[in-house]
Amino acid sequence: RHVKLALPTPSAKEKARHRWVGTFIPVAGTTDHPHEVPDLEYAANPPAVDECVANLFSRIVCDVGALPPERKFVAELLSDRIEARTVPSDKARTLTVRFVLDAAVPDGNAMVKVAGGRADISAARFLGLVHGAGLLLRRIRYGADSFRIDDGTYVFAPKKGLRMAYFARHFHNWYHHASAKELTEYIDDLALSGHNAFKFQYEYPTADRAADTESDKRLFADVSAKALARVKALDCGFCGSGGNNQGAVGSPEGLGC
Repeated sequence: RHVKLALPTPSAKEKARHRWVGTFIPVAGTTDHPHEVPDLEYAANPPAVDECVANLFSRIVCDVGALPPERKFVAELLSDRIEARTVPSDKARTLTVRFVLDAAVPDGNAMVKVAGGRADISAARFLGLVHGAGLLLRRIRYGADSFRIDDGTYVFAPKKGLRMAYFARHFHNWYHHASAKELTEYIDDLALSGHNAFKFQYEYPTADRAADTESDKRLFADVSAKALARVKALDCGFCGSGGNNQGAVGSPEGLGC
């Protein structure tokens, strides 16, 4: 799931024009479906993680005490993905990550301040905290049993206000047959990468109703409900439709764009 980019060493002029930080780490590590990652930065000939003694960590602890109970799952979004990339050990210290809602941060943006073994992620609304967690994931350099994050202030400031992902769930494709766990994890990955809205068919595709079984339709409805619940939990926008891109007739109220 890791990709090595072979890049030419930048000239002095190029270094002055670009910031060269981090390494390329795919954000969507739960599916085989690639997507664009906003605000991706990369490094030319980055040092090995074991060579970087400063700010070397082996595990994280998340402080979500300032968030309401239904929002605390953002800690799992972050910790699960770090643990999937590196095995926790006693090799280095623990990074404490604190999530704070701060109205002073511009709406839609997120700020990550790393210093003294702590990372403070702040945003005006919950979805911004999710974007900030994704930003932290992309700034970390991963090793087999440790990871490194440089001190500094990292800002998520997207250029586009609407960053919607569309799932075509009416062609018997992966989006149609994915389990609730698979689809919700993919939604999490996209939200971490900076997406803030989703569109997909909520009702069963009308063209397939005659050929498919009632079990197929019940499973599709269960996945639809859980996917929509996850979109709402993430504080993302949603634009729903019926099967074959028709109107959401018979779907829960308020599914329109």
